[in-house]
Amino acid sequence: MQIWKHAVNTRTLLNEVLSSDKYNCIEADVTWNNNFNKPVMKHESVSSSSYSDEFLFENFIKIILNSNWLYKNGKKIVKLDFKNVDCVNSCIEYIKQCRLHNIENNLNIWLNADILKGPGNSHSQPLDATKFINDCEKLNNATLSVGWTTSFSILERTSELYTKEMIAEMLKLTENLDMNVTFPLRASLVRQSWNNINKLITENRSLTIWTGAEGVPQCDLDWMKQKGITQFDVEKGCKDDWLSWKRVLYYVKKI
Repeated sequence: MQIWKHAVNTRTLLNEVLSSDKYNCIEADVTWNNNFNKPVMKHESVSSSSYSDEFLFENFIKIILNSNWLYKNGKKIVKLDFKNVDCVNSCIEYIKQCRLHNIENNLNIWLNADILKGPGNSHSQPLDATKFINDCEKLNNATLSVGWTTSFSILERTSELYTKEMIAEMLKLTENLDMNVTFPLRASLVRQSWNNINKLITENRSLTIWTGAEGVPQCDLDWMKQKGITQFDVEKGCKDDWLSWKRVLYYVKKI
C-alpha cells in the first residue's frame, strides 16, 4: 500500500519522514535557483531574497541514499515534482552520478510534471512537454509521471472531464517511450472521464489517482478500485460525498 507524504521540501521534514515507519512514498517539489545555479527543493519560484535558505536537490538525494528508510518495510518511491523544466536535466545527471543501480530493488524514482493543459481553470502553466520527456528519457529506469494542469469546483465537478483530445495528445507524446509511465489523474474528475481515460492503460502504462484539497468521496474510491485501479496518492483523504445522494444517482444513470 502506498502511503504518501507530500511537499517534503525541507531538511527537517525529510528527516522526520525518513525516521518514521509510516511512509513508503515521498513527494517533493523541485525548481531552479539562479543564485546557486542549481536545482532546489521548493514549490514556488525562488526569490533572490530567500536563496540562502534553500535546500539543494543534491543534498535531498544524499540524505535519502544514506538513510535506513530505503531498506525498511519494502520498496520505496521518491516522486520528484518538477516546477521548472530548466532543472530537469541537471537533476537527471546528478541521479545518474549516484549510481542508483545498487539500490534499484529498494527505490523507484518517479519523474513528475504537468505537461498539458487539462480540465478546469487552473492558473498553473504546463511544462514544455517535449523537453521534459526528452530529459527524463535519459533515466529510463525511472517511472515517468506526466499529467495535466487541473482545478476543482463543486459547481463544475460533473461537467469537467479529461476529454478525448487531451487523452489523444498525451498518448501521442508517450507512445514510443521505452520506460514505465504513470498518468496522475485528479480523483474528482475520474468517474466522469472514465470512457476516455481508460485508453491510457496498457502493459507498462498505469494510472495514479491523486486528490487536491477537496479530497475524494469514499464512493468514488470504491468505484475506482472496482475498475482495477491500484495506485492512489490520496494523502488529503476522503471527504464527505459531494451532494452525496445526487452524486450516487448521477453515476447510477451515467456509468
